[in-house]
Amino acid sequence: AKPEHGNAFRFWAEKVEAYDQTLRVDTCHEYDINYRYRYKCERCGVEYGRHSNSIDVAEKTCGACDGPLEACQTPRAASGFAAYIKKHFAS
Repeated sequence: AKPEHGNAFRFWAEKVEAYDQTLRVDTCHEYDINYRYRYKCERCGVEYGRHSNSIDVAEKTCGACDGPLEACQTPRAASGFAAYIKKHFAS
């Protein structure tokens, strides 16, 4: 579990929760993260996700078993917005 965000976070969280009692403000989320880059341990199968290509599989090992990692992602296709920007604002 991650530590709390601090007194200021809790202060504003309590204000929001008092305003709308159907809301619960927390430091954790309950949705799946769509990581762009994925890595998998070849030994135990643990998967790691990152938003950037930040794991050097030649240098890093699995945090669970110290096994070798493999990059198993394929970069996702550009969104419609990204394609529009690329088409209309490319230099």
